[in-house]
Amino acid sequence: MDNPLQSKALYKVTKDSTRLMIGLKWEPRQAKAVDNIDAGILTSIGYFFSVILWVPSRIISIFTGDKVDAPSKLSNSALYNAKNIDKVSDDKASREQDYSQYDLDLYCYAYDEKNQFLFVNGPEDENMISDDGVIYSSGEDFTGRGVYDDESAYIDLKKTNNRHANLFIVVVSDCKYDFASLDNQPRVRIVDSKFEKELESFDIPTALSLSKDCYAYIYAKLSQKDGVWNFEPIQRFIRNADDVPSVLESYLKP
Repeated sequence: MDNPLQSKALYKVTKDSTRLMIGLKWEPRQAKAVDNIDAGILTSIGYFFSVILWVPSRIISIFTGDKVDAPSKLSNSALYNAKNIDKVSDDKASREQDYSQYDLDLYCYAYDEKNQFLFVNGPEDENMISDDGVIYSSGEDFTGRGVYDDESAYIDLKKTNNRHANLFIVVVSDCKYDFASLDNQPRVRIVDSKFEKELESFDIPTALSLSKDCYAYIYAKLSQKDGVWNFEPIQRFIRNADDVPSVLESYLKP
């Protein structure tokens, strides 16, 4: 899967065209036995101290007549879910090595007709909207919960021109899990937003041995000229996200 496959026609811009949407969908990590044990220990400790604090209040209530509710133990699943939703901020410098939930990010790398780098679009604040307003991101999703795409990138077809010649679609695992450690297959799709028509879709093959120790995945290259878009699947796993730009250069025509 290291070699690009044959390019094919994907989309032709018409007067009715508005946007192309690139969507990424994944599912939350399921609690494993070790997670349940860890959550069970924490809930038991919390319940123990709650009882200690409750006893004096209960004794006092006997004399005052005030009702004092007995403490209840938080369920293991509730604690696990809470611990894995409350990711406050992203680590700009590296993967979230201690983050126990999955966190996949969608990026689009743009190059002009001379193969010069234009911009990278992604969920971070500084990358959410390209300088020319051609492409913008839906922003960060830390959970993977929800029915539709968890992260999306939108291409404003009214603003594209021949300068926007090449666009690479990249997925990055910004957590401690490589692609082989995911217990589900993330899905990438390209959609005509005007008619909600799915043009391409693909499940990232996390079960392949190539996915082990890899934290980035190059899905495809979109090439555009005079409003005609071509699709070239790449489907390549990369060990480190920092290596993506240098790898992309090998897919640009000399």
